[in-house]
Order: sequence, then C-alpha cells, then structure tokens
Amino acid sequence: MALLPVTRWEQLFAEARASLLYVQNVELISSQLAYEAAGPDSSPFQHFWSLSVQGQFFLVWPLVAVIAVMVANRTRLSAASAMFALTGAVLVTSFVFSIYMGYAHQEAAYLMTRTRFWELAFGGILALVISGLNLPRMWRDTAGWAGLALVVSSGFVLDGANVFPGPWALWPLLGMALVLLSADAEAGDHARWGTVAHLLSTLRLAGWERWHTACTCGTGRC
Repeated sequence: MALLPVTRWEQLFAEARASLLYVQNVELISSQLAYEAAGPDSSPFQHFWSLSVQGQFFLVWPLVAVIAVMVANRTRLSAASAMFALTGAVLVTSFVFSIYMGYAHQEAAYLMTRTRFWELAFGGILALVISGLNLPRMWRDTAGWAGLALVVSSGFVLDGANVFPGPWALWPLLGMALVLLSADAEAGDHARWGTVAHLLSTLRLAGWERWHTACTCGTGRC
C-alpha cells in the first residue's frame, strides 16, 4: 500500500474492505471499474471479485436447499427432485438475465453475481444427475478428450471479457461436464492409461510432488 500514490489509498481501502466482506465484485461495479481494463493502475484486490461471487453463492445456496426440503415435505416430490427443480429455475432465470445484461451493460454483467449464478447452478444440476448418467465405455475416451479440448481452447478462442457470462460460457462448462462424464467410476484412482482421467491424475500427482519437495527442502528436510 505504501508503494502506491496517496491518491489511490481511498479506493484501495474500499476494495480491501470489500474483498474481506466478499463484495469485491459489487465494489468494482459501483466504482465503474472494468475487470478487462486490468493494467499497471489496477488494484491488487481486483482479482478477488470471483471469490466474492463464490462466497455470495455459498451463503445463498444453503437457503435454496432448505427451501427444497420444505417443498418436498409439502408435496410428493423427493428432496432431490425439489432441489433439481429449484436449481433449474435459478439456472434459467440467471441465464436469461445474463443475456439481457450482456447487451445492456457487459462490463457490469461480467462481474455481477446474478449473471454468474447460472454457471454455478449448472454444476449443481450436474452434481444431482451425474450419478444416473453412464456413458458407454466406447464413448468415454472421446467425450473426455473433447471435453478437455473445449476447456483448454476456450481461453484461446473466446474473449471472456466480452462474451462471458452469456451463452458462450457453455463452451467450457460443457467441456467440464464431458470430462466428468468420461471418468470411469469403477477404475477409482487407477485411471486407464491414455485417458483424460489418467492425464489429469498424472498432472495432479506431479504438482503434489513438486509442492511437497519444495516444502520439505525449504525446511531443510530434502
């Protein structure tokens, strides 16, 4: 903080407070600061906006679960079915709103919680149904690699600042879904060689080993 001009301290303190309270995205919108304008003059707290969206989501979502249980108790629906219906309603409402805001005010839409809820609700829907989805083994490898290609390519092909969180966000989300659907639950930790699961497991283990080596060497226990 001391290295930055005094004229920026007021905004920096405001963003620091907003980050601690998980409302950094709201602060950026109210201060009319565009995330895509990141540069030397950007706040070091700017990137906490996504954590703010997640924090707000995790505060609201338990209430959705409680409402789902209440609906299930008053109807013939199971708690899972009620949760699916409510999650679907949130997904559709937020998705439509994100399209509208994308045309009305894209910079605000990018940071808004209401326009991002559908992406998180997509994961909720997937969590509710994935146990009942079972791709034939012959399609799993294709689905896995296609999903990984969608996730990786989205960062190169899509201009996220201008098209997210609208319909184009389905590109990486569907990729993520395909990767999860390609996983072989019966294989457990022993993913078959040549599959996306094997690649990701190898990268995960390699990352863990590098981190563990760095930590132990840093304490003199190499």
